[in-house]
Amino acid sequence: MFHDRRTTMSRSEGMTASLGAAALLAAGAIAGLSPGAAHAASGPAVSVWETTANQSQLLAPQAGAAFNAGNGSASQTITVNPATTYRSVTGFGASFTDSSAWLIANSPLRSQIMTKLFSPTSGIGLDFLRQPIGASDFSQSLFSYDDLPSGQTDPTLAKFSTAHDNAYILPVLKQALSLNPDITIMATPWSPPGWMKSSGSMIGGSLNSADYQVFADYLAKFIQAYDAAGVPISLITAQNADTSSAHTFNVDENGQYFTYTLPARAVATFIWTPGTTSTGGGISSSTWYEVVNTNSGDCVDDTNGSTSNGTAVQQWACSAGSTNQEWQFQPTSGGYYQVVTRNAPSEAWDVTGGPSATGNGTPIQLWSTTGGTNQQWLPTLQSDGSYTFTARNSGNECLDVTNRSTGNGTQLQQWACTAADTAQTFRLVPES
Repeated sequence: MFHDRRTTMSRSEGMTASLGAAALLAAGAIAGLSPGAAHAASGPAVSVWETTANQSQLLAPQAGAAFNAGNGSASQTITVNPATTYRSVTGFGASFTDSSAWLIANSPLRSQIMTKLFSPTSGIGLDFLRQPIGASDFSQSLFSYDDLPSGQTDPTLAKFSTAHDNAYILPVLKQALSLNPDITIMATPWSPPGWMKSSGSMIGGSLNSADYQVFADYLAKFIQAYDAAGVPISLITAQNADTSSAHTFNVDENGQYFTYTLPARAVATFIWTPGTTSTGGGISSSTWYEVVNTNSGDCVDDTNGSTSNGTAVQQWACSAGSTNQEWQFQPTSGGYYQVVTRNAPSEAWDVTGGPSATGNGTPIQLWSTTGGTNQQWLPTLQSDGSYTFTARNSGNECLDVTNRSTGNGTQLQQWACTAADTAQTFRLVPES
């Protein structure tokens, strides 16, 4: 349930930073560093880059330093203890707003700009993007992906289209991903389409309660459209800066609900034990899953619990606690995963014959992880919470139960992806 309570499309809070960024390359040390200090190197070297508020320094390399014995003489000390973790950082980056994407896409220095921003080897290797869903405050004009004349509505989202982004936003995003495939993209809407709001406009008003589900579907269609365009979205927020006032809302699941009041400028995390129905939510790379075929109800199975290359990946009646039916999804890039068996975590789903094997009916086996595209699979969430899995080497062949069989021992294959084919849809059931 999403609410836009802004009276204007307000700009997110600005931040001016003066950074002295140091790569601290030693473990368990106490560092009091002065880049200009001339010390004999007695420990690991430290590289320093500096950016200043007046832009006289922009990620400019500075004189290096080195770790030395003792506590140092600086007035402030940063204590580094890698044995203690507080918060992890997914990445560092920026945002291709409508305006910035247009400027870079049309710049004669586009290639150099993009390389310096995103290349891990020839640039600063930015690896996180916060992308607006539609217009933001840095846009040439207001737009959503389902704009209509005043007074019209589109509850089925029949007119939904991300075509606006084809000209320059998607091209620069795809270029960024080609330079750094490890980029994580988070998407954020500044406003729902105006016809979903009490104001009838993207400016002001709030989301109509009757359009909660429609807006959720709108966000889902955006994710699907970007994924189809080769720009996978890993994270999404309900709206941009929520700065106006507190809001009370319900969270409901399977006929039960709780109510919560969230203050302005606040973020809350809710954790509860899910019901027995698999909802098809996000895939965790640290969780082991049973992969259950929708048509047969059987589990994807490592035949006889073998740990050998060439072992058939089959379906078999699910058996709780069987490690040869438990699988982990390890991310590679671009939303793809290699899928390894708990019985032998170095063995992955493999399209027999290697990356060039793209034909219908090619069997799926286990093989030592190689990083090949025939061992990478793209999960696509379906409306019922199940997934299809598309092989990266072909791009259009899905994991498939041969002949739509419901029998034990049927080897899985790849077959042309077919909409609504339950032989190609699988539920993920987390294991302990």
